[in-house]
Amino acid sequence: MLRGNLVSRPQGAKAFSQLGDRLTLDIHFYLICWDKIKKHFRVVSGATDSRCIKDVWSEIQVMSERASRARHFFEHLDKTVAEGNFGELGYGFANLRTFVFRYFETSGKKGRIERQVTLGRDEVENVMMAYESVLTCLEADLADTALGRTMA
Repeated sequence: MLRGNLVSRPQGAKAFSQLGDRLTLDIHFYLICWDKIKKHFRVVSGATDSRCIKDVWSEIQVMSERASRARHFFEHLDKTVAEGNFGELGYGFANLRTFVFRYFETSGKKGRIERQVTLGRDEVENVMMAYESVLTCLEADLADTALGRTMA
């Protein structure tokens, strides 16, 4: 009822359309940020000998890979449709702490696969703790290096 009243006026319709566009762009940007977390953490983990950093990566790897797949689906939905597949998507806020992105991936071999990733406040806090853990790992490595040089 509210939407009908809102879009019945040109200014309301324009505002409603702009709100939808902004929400879509914000969600896209948010998924890109998660994708970058995955890409950069994976590079650092692969380039280091630090068991500590590799362990931190393993704690967030599955979540970040799911987010990256969601970003890929969201960003390339046009290609999925052009190939004759139809992937559906949905997103929502379960509460003030939880954002859920849900989609149906389609492929010729596997058929229709439902995927869902939760990327709310708890997941953001997990990533923040992971970054803090990496800093702690680096501090420990620096301290070990300094001690090794002092004792040598």
